[in-house]
Amino acid sequence: MDPAQKAVLSSHRRRRRRRAAITLTLVGLVMVGTFTYAAAYFQGWVGFGTPKPVPSRACQAAAPPKGVPRRRAALTTLHATHPNARAGAVG
Repeated sequence: MDPAQKAVLSSHRRRRRRRAAITLTLVGLVMVGTFTYAAAYFQGWVGFGTPKPVPSRACQAAAPPKGVPRRRAALTTLHATHPNARAGAVG
């Protein structure tokens, strides 16, 4: 192999190694930046946090609703294996 061909191959190898080093460095920096941003987001340093609740009269808790009396509630239980498709009436 003549020296000119060796010089071309060595410069090609040098460029390829340099390109690989730059690519790996950039990928590493992007990963570090992503991890840093994720950590800052979970710490609440960046992004939109949950707003603090503001008490107001419109948000007051209402009294729990009363239940339906047993006499007024009818429950029909359906069952597909019964010939009439009714397992029974409860209520």
